[in-house]
Amino acid sequence: MHLTLSCLAKMSRPLGIEVIVVDNNSSEPVVHYSQTAFSDFKFINSDSNLGFSKANNLGIEHARSENILILNPDTIISEEIILHATQLLNADKQTGAVAIRMMDGRGDYLPESARGFPDLKSSFLKLLGLKKWSSYYKTQDANDHIEVMSGACMFFKKDVYKAIGGLDERFFMYGEDIDISYQLHRAGYVIKYISDKEIVHFKGRSSVKSNWRYQTAFYNAMKLYWQKNFQWGQQPILNFVLNLALGLLKILSALRHGFKMVLLPVADFMGIILASAAFTYVWSVYIKLDVGFLPLSFYMIILPLYTLAAILSMLFAKFYLTEIDISKLVKASIINLILFLIVYFLLPADYKYSRAVIVYLAIISFFVPLLIRWMYARWFNVPLLFTDTKHLEAKILPDNSKEEAIKELINRYSNYQLVMSAKQPDACILDLAQTTNRELLHAIKHTKQYGTIWIYSDHGQYLMRCHGKDALGYIIAADENFSIYEWTHQVRKRILDILFCILAPPISLFSKHSFFQIIKSCHRVLFHGSSWVHVNDKAIYQLSTEVSENYLRNYSLKDDIYYFFRYMFIS
Repeated sequence: MHLTLSCLAKMSRPLGIEVIVVDNNSSEPVVHYSQTAFSDFKFINSDSNLGFSKANNLGIEHARSENILILNPDTIISEEIILHATQLLNADKQTGAVAIRMMDGRGDYLPESARGFPDLKSSFLKLLGLKKWSSYYKTQDANDHIEVMSGACMFFKKDVYKAIGGLDERFFMYGEDIDISYQLHRAGYVIKYISDKEIVHFKGRSSVKSNWRYQTAFYNAMKLYWQKNFQWGQQPILNFVLNLALGLLKILSALRHGFKMVLLPVADFMGIILASAAFTYVWSVYIKLDVGFLPLSFYMIILPLYTLAAILSMLFAKFYLTEIDISKLVKASIINLILFLIVYFLLPADYKYSRAVIVYLAIISFFVPLLIRWMYARWFNVPLLFTDTKHLEAKILPDNSKEEAIKELINRYSNYQLVMSAKQPDACILDLAQTTNRELLHAIKHTKQYGTIWIYSDHGQYLMRCHGKDALGYIIAADENFSIYEWTHQVRKRILDILFCILAPPISLFSKHSFFQIIKSCHRVLFHGSSWVHVNDKAIYQLSTEVSENYLRNYSLKDDIYYFFRYMFIS
């Protein structure tokens, strides 16, 4: 949000534009900080989440201008685009709105920039991945007029917006841009499309689409759209068919996105199983010269368990995020090998086969997923990353005047160290204060030329990595990078808390705390959401303010283990 407001602040006075920010009862600190940082802007604070449509209607009620821009808080727009869009908007009376071609933080085109009105046929084709034959998404080089614009960036004439009733407030989050595009069409207006210039729209991860709440909200919006705008959607029989079709689409869409989430884990599981089975069979026949060296129970029980452990290691190493980061696979493989050997020594003698087999299983659990990712990257044209480095090799544009400030920020709030590079580096840091919005857009559009784009703001004191639509954003700032809140750490921390509950009663005999006090603490952890170690007052052992920030930002399981035993025996 701060980045978008900073870009608008650069041009608010030169262009004489009024900026109104409607806060839907957000709890994010940046929202409250921005009200002080951007005192020229008008902030409207709501006591509840009004939804996208109602909040924008509220903001437009307070707007004085005859031209309106509805803009998402995760966008970058330039003066040139605003001037061009305003000129197109007022060129004739037939124009009701103007839309802009959009790209994500890596410069990739976003297909929702230009769309057609949805129907059941196009929805089914889109669901099946047959976008080529669907009329919903237009091509990247759409003509000057489009049917449906994106709610992330919409220019309107205020009188036209009012005449068609504005955004329908029954659409809480999804579908409002499709509906208002249709209202413009029905009223005889056209939507002009700027295809030779782009704005940036940083989108969240698409994995949320597998969430059933998302599917329900989206398809309920589509149901409202059809029932509102088409007479056949109000007839009982046809309405039943509509509900049935939308219900089927919702289920299939959820399954499709769910399938995408489990595709790589399932491929890894099958690949490791098959490769390991083939290797162990060859090992038995040609090395041990005994086709029965490994019994059937090895292939039916031990091998699947080892493979499942490998998958779980990769899961907890965050290897299954959308970005393919090989450094996480390396971490998972090292953990696999250690765990395999530990389990091997703990197994009964009847299940101890060969340590060499265990080592080779660990090797296979690295190379098979690596091969699958290489094939996946080639097929879907996505990059393979290796980001586990202590150094951020970059150059700063337009100059190095902020080098020390950036280094201090990085060293204080991340595990990176900035290394300046005179050659073509892996990353490029753009100083927001000294870079125009047009230069920002140009750099992001040409990411391959600049490398990974980072944006630095000394005003907001943050360094943000520009990311693609399906990738995780990364921000280095005082109120960011608290690794303890990552879901993988949350799961591991909870598992460790439960293990502590098992361990605590037996060792309470030697602890400074009584047995009944320990049992009471275990009850709080297991049934009341407490943790043995944390910074909040629900913790059994609450950390001091001196160590709390480091604990939150650089959390690891060894911290909890250390403080747990310190609580039990020292203080």
